[in-house]
Amino acid sequence: ADHGLRLRSVAGGYRFTTKPEHHAELQELFTNLPAPAPLSRAALETAAAIALQQPVTAAQVQAVRGVRNSDPIRTLLKRKLIAPAGRAKTRGQPLRYKTTQRFLVEFGLQSLDELRTAPELVHRPGRSL
Repeated sequence: ADHGLRLRSVAGGYRFTTKPEHHAELQELFTNLPAPAPLSRAALETAAAIALQQPVTAAQVQAVRGVRNSDPIRTLLKRKLIAPAGRAKTRGQPLRYKTTQRFLVEFGLQSLDELRTAPELVHRPGRSL
């Protein structure tokens, strides 16, 4: 209880994290390190659509979001948050995408089931995720 670490259950495994009360000291220690760029709103929306409907094609994500997805999908692939999940058995056989284990770890989730029950997810009328 008197140390700065805690063991958390994440993505079906365990991860050591620092306790929230030590955030200020750690932030000061690491201020000179470049932080990774945060995901854009488009990338977060795309990740959510993929997580909730996977495996899903870029066209299916586009239908949910109402905008093109190539840049957000490229970003999510580059960060290894999503991965190809085979090809759809439709015309053109487009790639389908799914989330990765890293997605769960980065968002602190045990499983994708937590997304479906998260009260902070807000449904926007006219769009289904």
